[in-house]
Amino acid sequence: MLNIIVIDEKDKIIGFKDKMTVHKTGLLHRAFSVFIMNSKNELLIQQRALNKYHSAGLWSNTCCSHFVSEKNEGEQAEKRLKEEMGITSQLRWIFNYRYTVKLDNELTENEIVYAYLGFSDEVPHPDKEEVHEWKYIQIRALLKDMKKQPDTYTYWFKFAMREFVEKFKNFNIV
Repeated sequence: MLNIIVIDEKDKIIGFKDKMTVHKTGLLHRAFSVFIMNSKNELLIQQRALNKYHSAGLWSNTCCSHFVSEKNEGEQAEKRLKEEMGITSQLRWIFNYRYTVKLDNELTENEIVYAYLGFSDEVPHPDKEEVHEWKYIQIRALLKDMKKQPDTYTYWFKFAMREFVEKFKNFNIV
């Protein structure tokens, strides 16, 4: 099983633990979320695979995962984007966010998340073990649908979109 970074409240690494142990015990850990925009200012979102161990079938950001090393964090996010969505993009860090949520299967997400932004017009070729469906969507249409059907989106994506909108409201993508 994958060992991920466990951190303290100041985002200082205190060790590495098995991913499932971290989620079962609710330990604070470091993760990342990727947001890919295309040349039409649409956001690439994915519907999580129907067999995922949590949040199966829910719509979410382009891709997300956990850091397994404190080195080359942006490269880890780029590598995961290629593995999960089958596309490449040079990513840049845009903000961090923190959230905690108890999931319906006795797991807890307790994360400080590093959000990355990239641009691509590549057609995704996602890993079917990770992704059921994908689509590009205008931010305004996404926000309207999130309000109308909130239970079809992952908790962290709804949380992150508030920060994303705030950060980019003056850039004609929101």
